[in-house]
Amino acid sequence: MPSFSSIKHITILYNYVKELYFGEKEDILAEEDTVITAKDIYKILKDEGYQTDLFEVSERTVGKIKNLKTDFLFNLCGGIGSIPDSEHEAAKFIAASGIPYSG
Repeated sequence: MPSFSSIKHITILYNYVKELYFGEKEDILAEEDTVITAKDIYKILKDEGYQTDLFEVSERTVGKIKNLKTDFLFNLCGGIGSIPDSEHEAAKFIAASGIPYSG
């Protein structure tokens, strides 16, 4: 893991749930909060001088995590896109990238 002083570029990973396969319609509000949180963290890190990117993890993009040019992954993923119970799968892709990460 790099020292915090060597981290210049942080990519925030999040997933956007477009469709719930189970649960109540109101549950989508909690899922939408992840996007808001990702944008808030993006702004804070940017204001602190970090080069910062947002990366939406979906069925289409999850395999591209390993190709990200970044020093650190800030993981807010609760899964892969709208796929239920996929948090552990997202974590596997993140760990396999070899990029230091949180979450």
